[in-house]
Amino acid sequence: MPRERKWGNFKISETINDALESAKSEIEELYDEMDSWRDSMGDSEGLSQTEKFERVEEAAGGLEQAKDNLEYVDLSGLNLEPSTVEFVEIRKRGYPRWVRCANAAAKIEAVRDLLQKEVDDTEAVEMTDKLEEQIGYLDDAFSDLECVEFPGMF
Repeated sequence: MPRERKWGNFKISETINDALESAKSEIEELYDEMDSWRDSMGDSEGLSQTEKFERVEEAAGGLEQAKDNLEYVDLSGLNLEPSTVEFVEIRKRGYPRWVRCANAAAKIEAVRDLLQKEVDDTEAVEMTDKLEEQIGYLDDAFSDLECVEFPGMF
């Protein structure tokens, strides 16, 4: 009997709200980690002037922007069918930051793609306007995450 894979790429299906909430939660956790790292480096006068500090600060800034953009996403009142999205989740030993960020971005992109399909399929102008507004916030958050580069530990 073959063993089940623990690591690799897995196709996942989640409800729209679960995918969005878990992406928000992951981004918040990553931001908290990078913000804490930045604060501890900033407390040391010598470290606050290093390239590493700049990279940590840039990563924290990108995550904060993504987090802020996602705060504006409001899917309430939208009757979306199907109510699930599919995305590829990466699983790696140790679950590094870049994997967690990539998985959050994949969820955001899947929700965004579903909303875009709704825009393409609907004729109701007021619904289209609300969908396009939400797509804009998701696009901005996705772009912010694409720019995040996590520094190595050493």
